[in-house]
Amino acid sequence: MLLVSMLYKDVMKRQCDFIFLILFTSAVNLSYDVFDGKNDDTPLVFLHGLFGSKSNFHSIAKSLVQRTGRKVLTVDARNHGTSPHCPELTYEIMSADLKLLLSQLRIDRCVLIGHSMGGKTAMTTALTQVSVGL
Repeated sequence: MLLVSMLYKDVMKRQCDFIFLILFTSAVNLSYDVFDGKNDDTPLVFLHGLFGSKSNFHSIAKSLVQRTGRKVLTVDARNHGTSPHCPELTYEIMSADLKLLLSQLRIDRCVLIGHSMGGKTAMTTALTQVSVGL
C-alpha cells in the first residue's frame, strides 16, 4: 500500500509540474531560414541536434529545393544559433516553440526531419499535435 501511495504522489507531482510548465512557460519566436521551392508540395522542416544550428542543413536544403521544388525550412532551436536563449529547455517547450513557428508561417502540414535532439523534438511535436497534419 505504501508503494502505491508513493507512486500516486509521484504521478500527481509530475502532472502538477507539467501543468505549471504549460501555464507559466511561453513559446519563443524561433530563428529560421526559408529556401523557397516553386511548387506547393508539403514543406520540409529541418531540426538540428544539440549544439547545432539551422546552418547545419543549408546545403541539403538547397539541394532538395533544386531536386524537388519543395519549400524547405531550417530552424534554430531555442538556446541555439540566433534563436532566443532561455533557462527552460525541455522537449515539450521546444515542441511548443516549433508549433508557434508553424502557426506564424501558416504551415498546417509539413514533414519534420530532425537529427538527435531535433528528431526527438519532431516526435514530441507529432505526438502532441496530430491535428496539425505532421
